[in-house]
Amino acid sequence: MAAEAIMLPVADVVYRDDLYPRLKTDPATVQKYAANIEVLPAIEVNQHHELIDGWHRWTAHRKAGAEMIPATVTETRSDVELLALACQRNAAHGIQLAEDDKRRMAIRLFASGTGLAEQEIERVLSVSRRTVSEYLRADKEQLRAERDAKIRALWLACHTLNEI
Repeated sequence: MAAEAIMLPVADVVYRDDLYPRLKTDPATVQKYAANIEVLPAIEVNQHHELIDGWHRWTAHRKAGAEMIPATVTETRSDVELLALACQRNAAHGIQLAEDDKRRMAIRLFASGTGLAEQEIERVLSVSRRTVSEYLRADKEQLRAERDAKIRALWLACHTLNEI
């Protein structure tokens, strides 16, 4: 069951560039949406009114001078969760994420091993395991090189195997 839309002041929507998965936007889409704002679906925001999905719709409302916009609210626990939801929504409908956007988001979501697991990234971006592996290859190689350098430094400092 879909969440019920609320009416939110357009000015209260918080756009965070660091949590938006798309590199390029489409001005023609904004123009088309601005001419039809009364029939656009709701945008999606979190409990802090940070935009999860609907940048083109929100921008169209601003362009048309609208004061209110329909929005659904989805609670998020972290920036990584918000970013994952934004990627997932953009992979599923509307203007699809470009290949470069998906690659960039996979790396951000992986966050050098501290973010999402590869299987979750596959699901969020709607791509194959092979594609995620390709996206993350350089990141994983860097992590391995850093780990190996740390092990070597400890070994050269005469630490025991258990300490290493």
